[in-house]
Amino acid sequence: MKKTVPVFRDFGPVPWWCWNGRMKKSEMSRQLRLFKENGIDEYFIYAQMPLEYPEYLSGEWFDFVGFALEESRRLNMRVWIYDDYAWPSGAAGGRVFRDHPEFRSRIIYGGHAEVAPGKCFTYTDGPRPLCVFVGTDGTRWERVSTDDENRWRNSLGKTAYILFFDIRPGNFSELSARCGIGMWDQRGSLDFLNPEAVRGWMGYIHEEYERRFGSLFGTLIRGFFFDEPMILSSSAYWCEGNCIPFTPGLFERFTERFGYSLPDVLPAIFYDAPESVRVRCDYWELVSGMAGEGFGRTLGDWCAERNLISTGHFMCEEPAVQRMRLHTNGEIYRMMKHQQAPGCDLLCYLTPWRKGNIARFEQILAGGGNAGTEIIYTVKQPASAARYTGAARVLAEAFGCRGASETLAEQKDIHNFLAAMGISLLNDNMIAYAGSGHGKYPVSSKLLQAWFPFYSLYSEACRRLSAFAAFGHLDTEIAVLQVETALRAGTPMAPVRFDPICAETMPKTLSALLKNHIGFELLFEEVLENAIVKDGRLEVPNAVFRLVIVPAGRVLAGIQAERLAELVQSGGKVVFTGCRPERLKDRPLTPGEEKFFRAQPCISAGDENFTEALVSSVRAAVPQKYRVTGESAGNFCSALRSDGKRTRLFVSNQGEEPASVRLHPESLPGPVIAHDTDTGASWKAVPDADGSLPLELYPEQSLVFEFSAEEAPSPATPPAHFGFPACERKILSGDWEYELDRPNTALCPLEIGPAPGDAREDPERVKCWFGVSASGRHTFRYSREEYPFCWLKSGFFADAAFPGGLSLILDNPEDYDRILLNGVPLTETEPCRCWNQDNRLARLDNALRSGFNVMYVRMKTSRWASKNMLFQSAAQQETNFVDPVVLSGMFAARKRNGELHLEPLPEVLPSGDLEKCGLSQFTGNLTFRRRFRLGKNALPGRIRIRQEGTHCLEVFLNGKSLGKRAWHPWLFDAAGTVKPGENELAVVLSGSLANLLRISYFDINPPVPLGLREIVLCP
Repeated sequence: MKKTVPVFRDFGPVPWWCWNGRMKKSEMSRQLRLFKENGIDEYFIYAQMPLEYPEYLSGEWFDFVGFALEESRRLNMRVWIYDDYAWPSGAAGGRVFRDHPEFRSRIIYGGHAEVAPGKCFTYTDGPRPLCVFVGTDGTRWERVSTDDENRWRNSLGKTAYILFFDIRPGNFSELSARCGIGMWDQRGSLDFLNPEAVRGWMGYIHEEYERRFGSLFGTLIRGFFFDEPMILSSSAYWCEGNCIPFTPGLFERFTERFGYSLPDVLPAIFYDAPESVRVRCDYWELVSGMAGEGFGRTLGDWCAERNLISTGHFMCEEPAVQRMRLHTNGEIYRMMKHQQAPGCDLLCYLTPWRKGNIARFEQILAGGGNAGTEIIYTVKQPASAARYTGAARVLAEAFGCRGASETLAEQKDIHNFLAAMGISLLNDNMIAYAGSGHGKYPVSSKLLQAWFPFYSLYSEACRRLSAFAAFGHLDTEIAVLQVETALRAGTPMAPVRFDPICAETMPKTLSALLKNHIGFELLFEEVLENAIVKDGRLEVPNAVFRLVIVPAGRVLAGIQAERLAELVQSGGKVVFTGCRPERLKDRPLTPGEEKFFRAQPCISAGDENFTEALVSSVRAAVPQKYRVTGESAGNFCSALRSDGKRTRLFVSNQGEEPASVRLHPESLPGPVIAHDTDTGASWKAVPDADGSLPLELYPEQSLVFEFSAEEAPSPATPPAHFGFPACERKILSGDWEYELDRPNTALCPLEIGPAPGDAREDPERVKCWFGVSASGRHTFRYSREEYPFCWLKSGFFADAAFPGGLSLILDNPEDYDRILLNGVPLTETEPCRCWNQDNRLARLDNALRSGFNVMYVRMKTSRWASKNMLFQSAAQQETNFVDPVVLSGMFAARKRNGELHLEPLPEVLPSGDLEKCGLSQFTGNLTFRRRFRLGKNALPGRIRIRQEGTHCLEVFLNGKSLGKRAWHPWLFDAAGTVKPGENELAVVLSGSLANLLRISYFDINPPVPLGLREIVLCP
């Protein structure tokens, strides 16, 4: 018999497969099969903390890589390589800093002091300072010399303010050199301004992969992913304060290019001074160019020469964090333009319309609660860069920092937005090999989620969405200038208050365009400067623009001002938002230039009619090819793309409620074919008499319309999950029969106690106990050296009628090595899978008693809590964290006065949230059953499910599956299956690990409700 070779399919999700914990090849094979079965044909090999075996970049590591490659070849999958350990890129697991200290990044550090009259300032941080400046008014600084003792005496007769500068090594601690075997928190970040340092780092990773697997490059191995490489570590930004990037030779190159000495004018970079605009623009121009050549071109060219794709993303891509953007990247486009698949980052559940639990993320990165609109710029940046460079695909690292509360519905909602923005390569962040151990499970537990078998639904939708985003180009003649010069000019590097030039105007401008269905590209200054102006159009690679919008363009380079003037003079349009230019980089505006800029329309960011005024100006300048109207039009997202022959329009409902709008394809050819991104079904869309198309879409629902002058295929009926039901024939609620496909689970309430001396063997000798939250956090901090062991204490009540069969599930026997229940030691454990494949189960029946039970579990302190490996991640996890201790059995778990009570399961389940029924932490599949009778004249055509939360589900009617759904709408076709008389309906609702695994990167995940609200039978 001929063996069937599995098919490889492009455009699907490409998740990070996080290699962590102690890996086994048999488990790797199992997980790869799960990937393939659920529509994942590509993945990134990603070393993630804490990795226990194999050691990163060791011979065993590459042996495991070879095994994964061979398994992937057998399954007809493709493999990408994440280019470092954890993040950021540039450490090679710390090896590069150990072997090449010369490749460490360096900083220009700026210190300050006040010196009273007659007193001395003495520099003590090194043999000599780079330079010292004295000022008295905070804006003008005079460079002075110190004496042989590094002193300067204040003889000015008044208080003097001192600025001193020196060159320091980057002594920063990065996650990519922490929490892995063979690492000890090696200090440093890579000098990405130095191509020799970049090539040195690549020698440990890229070139080693080439040496071992180079014959697979461009076929089985598709490319490399970089993650947040930084020209100056974000740790420097947060910890060091006043500092900017430096590399050997920087001062000489600066003088050669700009004709003056950088050390002579350093205060102008850190504080506002008369020469700040020129100096800041020159400095960041040079640094951005060096980063583009040092990292961007070095990496991009290396991949191109080997038929590989270079992809990834940079740090702080949002305009609201403009100081950190400059600090860590310079101008991102200078590096991005060299990549074969430019990319971006989209963390948490975040779109311009909806936000998940991201309060702390907003506080850190978006600085003003504006993350939803900031993200428009973030994802648009690589899409526009790809257009100008001709890159075929655009990547987004998405769905990260979510923990176990993530749902496929949220992924679909985010991906609808990303597809409209032009993202065509979706990196699902992330799927972890191991979901247990110190700090691992908040990353992801997808493989063990009850809903993971539904992932194939998302995989297929992902392919359709990404294929749309890769089709042709965005059909627009509108560009929004990224005002990099203004950003540089207005951003001091000292930690002082500054005017966030882009923080308000840029997001507000982009949001107004997006939510009014006006397509646009970002226009980078380099692209503008090299553009050709002709007949009222700005001609750039792969695009032509008739209108340029300039948000917050307070300062422009001279050549940019010339191009904008040429565009207007030849018949094109320019609109300013926020402000008009006030000067050029090198000089004030001439009277003629001032007059020209005053003549162009400008819309104040503070104008209460900002959106209306901007939209009106744009539509007057560039007539739109389609409109979306209706009260909910602002909650819809759309994008028009064309390859020159065909035109496709994407429309999605990004709101939280079902909504109706009208699509007016005013200058698009007909007929119109509609394509469902969920199922791939197609049908002829029939417009109303006025030529408009009525659209009724649920949240997470999207369509692609294809406009063609050719005759459309015969009309087909839209799938049953399109269109709102006209009315309700019958509502089923009340009590339900039910089945659980696995035992129930419940978190044990815990206390932690340190176990020195005799307490190590006897928990009764523990002197103090500290409470542990449901997320596993506690307030007792310690190291492994102080306490190699701790005890966990728990108590629960068992009802006299409890049927037994109670078990305890723990992380793994390496971390939890002794269990006492009511004083009885439990020594036998067996494998199980709950939140991790290495979970162990201990049966409690022999020691269980009716009433109150006391349990102790001895926990080994994680090796990652050792002083030289202390695990401090974005998840804010240190030693004050323990993994779950979980009871399992056929019980109902209820809290009374803060205490856990185990009782018999209820005979039936009511409609609504099941928390009161004791099933709120159930993690499996829950089947609700109901029998009902119908007359022959009241047969429904569709069935709508209303549930608590957003869980994947499958519906069965009279023993036949009506299909699976993982997001809205929860509508199923009942025609032909429902019958007169008695019918039996079963709804299988997937549970979630979210209520067991409560912790996530930035916040504790809120409880996820579980339950069936009602079932509606519709015509």
